[in-house]
Amino acid sequence: MKSKKLFYVFLSVIAISGIFLLAVWQREWIGCKLAVKTPEDKWAEQTILAYIEAKELDIQPCTDRYNTFLKGIMLGDPPELLKPPSDFVKNDTETQYIMEYAAKNFYIPREFRSSFGTEVPASEAVPPTPEE
Repeated sequence: MKSKKLFYVFLSVIAISGIFLLAVWQREWIGCKLAVKTPEDKWAEQTILAYIEAKELDIQPCTDRYNTFLKGIMLGDPPELLKPPSDFVKNDTETQYIMEYAAKNFYIPREFRSSFGTEVPASEAVPPTPEE
């Protein structure tokens, strides 16, 4: 009886540890799927997905290819999404929604994160005071 109880406790610890490790390993994907979106974000995401479908691109949301596509949007790559009037955007406000959505949902890949924020800020030189 005691060994069964110990076995179930051990099994529960392993299962919880596995779920925790999976959550840490896939935090960008989980964060992407569970992100709270404003109506403007929802409209921008639907417009981007409509563009992807219309162009028959093999890109799924919350993937590295989608992240690369969002980076392209921030760099001004697909003109149909960024230059009104087009089939996807009618005015500059809609273009702004798409740009803001891309900026909010673009994530920096793990291999580049460690190099950001490691510089020590330099103190500005204090101008010499005039001697009297």
